[in-house]
Amino acid sequence: MALEPTVKHESQPGASPDARMDDLPDQDGRGAYDLPRLDCGHDAWRFVTGLCDGGGVERRLMIEFVAHRTTRPDGGRLVSHGCGWTYSVPESSTYREQTWRDAGAVELICLDTSRGWDPSVGEAVREACASGRPIGPDRLLPGPVALAADRLCLDFGGVAELSAPAEGAYHVVLRGDDETWELRLRALKPAVRESLYQGAPLGVDESRCSFLMPRLAADATWSRPGHPPVRMSGLALYQRAFGAAELPQDGGRPPVDRERTWIALHLDNGWDVVACQSGSVDVASGMTARRPASVVLVAPDGTRQEAPARLDPGESWTSIVTLASYPTVWRVDAPEAGLSLRVAARFAEQERPTVIGPGALLAAAATAEGELHGRPVHGDGLLEVLPVNRILDFEGHLEGLRAITHAEVVRLYPDAPEPEAITVLAGLAPGSRWPVDVVAESLHRSLVAPVRHLADAMGRGWRSYAAIAAMEMQGVSSRPYRALTALAELLHTASLIVDDVEDNAPTRRGRPAVHQVFGQATAINTGTHAYLVFDQVVRHLLPDDPERRLRLYQAYLDGMRRNHAGQALDILGHHEAMEAAVVSGDAAAVLERVRTTHRLKTGGVVRGIGEFGAILAGANGELLAAISAYYETVGLAYQISDDVADLRALLARPGDPGSRVAKLPGEDIREGKVTYPLAHAVPLLPRARLREVWDVVRAGNAAPAAAREIVGALEDCGATAASLADARQAIDQAWRPLQELLPVNRHTVMVRALGLYAAQRHLDE
Repeated sequence: MALEPTVKHESQPGASPDARMDDLPDQDGRGAYDLPRLDCGHDAWRFVTGLCDGGGVERRLMIEFVAHRTTRPDGGRLVSHGCGWTYSVPESSTYREQTWRDAGAVELICLDTSRGWDPSVGEAVREACASGRPIGPDRLLPGPVALAADRLCLDFGGVAELSAPAEGAYHVVLRGDDETWELRLRALKPAVRESLYQGAPLGVDESRCSFLMPRLAADATWSRPGHPPVRMSGLALYQRAFGAAELPQDGGRPPVDRERTWIALHLDNGWDVVACQSGSVDVASGMTARRPASVVLVAPDGTRQEAPARLDPGESWTSIVTLASYPTVWRVDAPEAGLSLRVAARFAEQERPTVIGPGALLAAAATAEGELHGRPVHGDGLLEVLPVNRILDFEGHLEGLRAITHAEVVRLYPDAPEPEAITVLAGLAPGSRWPVDVVAESLHRSLVAPVRHLADAMGRGWRSYAAIAAMEMQGVSSRPYRALTALAELLHTASLIVDDVEDNAPTRRGRPAVHQVFGQATAINTGTHAYLVFDQVVRHLLPDDPERRLRLYQAYLDGMRRNHAGQALDILGHHEAMEAAVVSGDAAAVLERVRTTHRLKTGGVVRGIGEFGAILAGANGELLAAISAYYETVGLAYQISDDVADLRALLARPGDPGSRVAKLPGEDIREGKVTYPLAHAVPLLPRARLREVWDVVRAGNAAPAAAREIVGALEDCGATAASLADARQAIDQAWRPLQELLPVNRHTVMVRALGLYAAQRHLDE
């Protein structure tokens, strides 16, 4: 339990600081703003530093200490703490982060994910945190947290310490596994009030008080085992904030999420600039309330000026790790202050976990250029972008990968008939004497356009995510293997093109099926050819690793055989097995047959996708087998819940691009298919009623009213509920052995959530 000495103030943890502002100085030098506010819900101390070593190498260090206090749903007090730091070298695009939490912060995350989060993600998070340890890369503080009440003296478990040895001076010590930082900072300008937010959009108390010490001299020593200490110096900015709890848990407050852009800059003319825009999202209504943006400017003599501003985002970067999208370029305009700046991250990949609460943010070293008072200025500092982190819908969250996946698809299947891309698609050697330019347009029209017709309307992309997650959950970065996303999407697209020909389906993903537009012959040829892009991608990913390429080829070919075997069973159907079950009243054989078909046709492909990522990450033996089994079961569970979705006409939900449109409940019934719920109904329906149902299904082309009646019978007898229960049981059984072999990190949590979602996505529909 964190150690927090008793203090005079004992108001509620979420209380507004407004009534206590009189005891805090603005610029009188007493430093009372430094003191912990143990009666406030949120307490934060942050330092943004720009340092240079003796060789002129520029480094950035951002440090944060946070204490959070809220009320549990049962009325008890929950105190949590977190700290962290990011270290970057812009010249080499190096970025490292460390985030530490105590047990209270882990409990806070569990409570937060029970309010307004997607049920599958929330359950996976709570399951992962059940041991009281945080989800990696976050780490558990090794000791208690101590905050003195009468002075600035913070000790976060022996990992990070902050103190004020003298007025306007600060001492910070950071201890990681393989590094130690010691910083001494001295104020060059007095503290100023950054902002005092008043009012409560959406009925949520968001009062916050923030102070800035805009410019400090910084001296730092960076020590690592086996290396001489590196001494650096530079400038820093210090922010002190406190106020209402960011994650209130009491039942009287609706769950909210927050978004924020915060820019802190030192300009080369001696001025300092802090720009901010923040907002709140009401989870229940989806409404967003944003405060007007503002800037605080501090002159070289310490004079403070505040003005309204516009913060306009520019180009963005999407993280393949969290799927969050961050604007990395911003325009900051404050005409009343004579300020106009373009602020840009030094490089894109500067994402770190939030110190309190689940999620991540961009905490990027940034540069600025523009004008102040009509004169050109340059500067550098921090660009921080906190997006909405609450995952309300699992598949909707995975849409964050669509842009990355589509870009990789376009690289393989370009918009125009580019000879180089067509050469590779045609299997010709670069520089070949074949007249590719003569046939490029024709090949583009017959091989590329049909694939793009369907791929451009791609679904929500959980298969693409599954491929990269199979790497990330082992602790291996998927960034060099982005082409995996296209591979997963193209394999799925190819199977859909061929399936639609076999089923004579009119539409797919809200548009005419490929064979309806390009003809059956072209669709069959194109779909088959798209399977072969696997070789092209693998050669690109592993140009000099024939051993791993061979393993990938073996996994791929096994998966394709499974898929086609499952499709063969699906085409043949299960009428004979169902008839035998109706006669005997024993569903075991037909259930196993349907289950096997699902495992082969859908599960086999998903298993292969998981194996691609697993093998690229180096998985072997027991781990590879466990990943394969779990991913196959995800495919099985997804297909079972798909059978339920058809009965409930859920494939017809507006805006869902991932499925064929179903106009009426029970289209599988009208097509005479034996699905998992129908097989489950064998022992659950009275024998005579079962015979009636089966005779209607077997005949096919059931009238809409008859189909709806059968849907009702399957629901009422418990067949759909039993199907979803089977899917959940299969997922849980496959997860247990894999769970024991993997670290607990964001991607193991999300892969667990993927299985839960596949099994129960229609449980409450």
